[in-house]
Amino acid sequence: MVMDALPPLRLRRATPDDDPAIADLLAHAFRGKYAVALGWSAHDRARRMLALLPAGILCPGPIYVVEMEGAVVATLTLRLASTTPTARNYQAARDVLQSEAGRWRAWWAVAVLRRSIGPRVAPDEAYLDNLVVAPAHRRQGIATQAAPLIYEECRRLGLKGLVADVMSSNYRVGGLFRQQGWAIIHRNYWVAPLTWPLFRTAGIIRVRKALDTPIAS
Repeated sequence: MVMDALPPLRLRRATPDDDPAIADLLAHAFRGKYAVALGWSAHDRARRMLALLPAGILCPGPIYVVEMEGAVVATLTLRLASTTPTARNYQAARDVLQSEAGRWRAWWAVAVLRRSIGPRVAPDEAYLDNLVVAPAHRRQGIATQAAPLIYEECRRLGLKGLVADVMSSNYRVGGLFRQQGWAIIHRNYWVAPLTWPLFRTAGIIRVRKALDTPIAS
């Protein structure tokens, strides 16, 4: 299928004014781990995510938005070695959630989020997390067109590689990563008892992109 040409995309660092749009995107995209931690209602998740964003555990690293014709159509986080959450971040998150959802929900949510932070990365790498395209703009090639902008931003930060986790059953996303020159570095099927009920996937595949690797034509 040939897609219509997209208007130019712009990648920029998010500002606090973008937090409501980012929280809404995340709330409607990741129903698995975030539902377990923050509630099964998308409205509840969005409200709690908005409160949690400043604490630095929901998106632990520089947050970016992708704009098309002035509207936010996607978001992503680059977790760096220097932005791994600390005990202070987790305590701040618990304090925020406790006032909004109660002590039990606060401790449970932070414990679940802490387990889903992702792998440690080398000082010259970043972990690509929370890459979400707005529902109204999916299957339009936005992630593909935004990829070179993401790679260029990583090079500007002095990074030499990107790491990401992909659900083993998400063939569409997996194909996108392969097309962009990502290599599989690890397959984890031991998490199937957890990932199958939440995501209907048998495991997680970890991939890496060397930033000197050209994009496949």
